[in-house]
Amino acid sequence: AVITSVELVLHQESVVIGGGNPFKDFRGLLIDVKLGTFGAARLELADFQAPADLSSVGPYVRELAETYTFSLNRASYPFINKWSVFYGLTQLRLRFKLDSDRNDRPNYIPFYSGDTPDASLRPQLIVSYREPSKLEVAAAP
Repeated sequence: AVITSVELVLHQESVVIGGGNPFKDFRGLLIDVKLGTFGAARLELADFQAPADLSSVGPYVRELAETYTFSLNRASYPFINKWSVFYGLTQLRLRFKLDSDRNDRPNYIPFYSGDTPDASLRPQLIVSYREPSKLEVAAAP
């Protein structure tokens, strides 16, 4: 398969904590991509320090909404797992460009997680692809 686009879709769970628009206040959302997992398949504290295969896709600056779609750039495509290696997993880590707005108040956007009971609200990684041409198959290593 040849990946043609990758989109991450997130649904906001509740109001922004700390007020304002963190996408603007913190100069945009960045996405780190890991082929496989940062550690274990579940979220762990060490995941936040683990190296990514591709860091800082973005930044994405958005207006506040209920649903957000982030299109990952072509540089991320090689790190989207298309095979059964690493159990077919790709992990994404989200963070803002700035780590603080220096006002000593917490600021964050609560998103629904992958284990929320309503499957329509879970994060989605939408990967669009096409079959490779004969020339692309012949040129593959």
